[in-house]
Amino acid sequence: MARTLADRISQFTRKNYRIMAVIGAEGSPTCGINRVGRWKDPHKKGRFPDDIVFVEGRGVFMEEFQKTLSELKIKPAWLGFPGISLRQIQPECFSQALDEIRQAIRGK
Repeated sequence: MARTLADRISQFTRKNYRIMAVIGAEGSPTCGINRVGRWKDPHKKGRFPDDIVFVEGRGVFMEEFQKTLSELKIKPAWLGFPGISLRQIQPECFSQALDEIRQAIRGK
């Protein structure tokens, strides 16, 4: 999936489009950019979101996607947009994510 998407994005860059950013679902084990959700007890699934802890790291898909884009010399900004569970724990992360998206759009 990462290769298919990266190849499609590469087609845009060959037509002189600039890829500004990739926006992922912050806290997702698959699509997190800076934080991913993990079960507190890795041996048994608990109740979501009570038994989840958010840790630093990139989601599985985003790791592969970034690696594939990098091979194609495409280096966008990587931005995480927080879901409801993460916003409940860290309310300030929503406005921080919006600021990062605004900066990426402006090319900073």
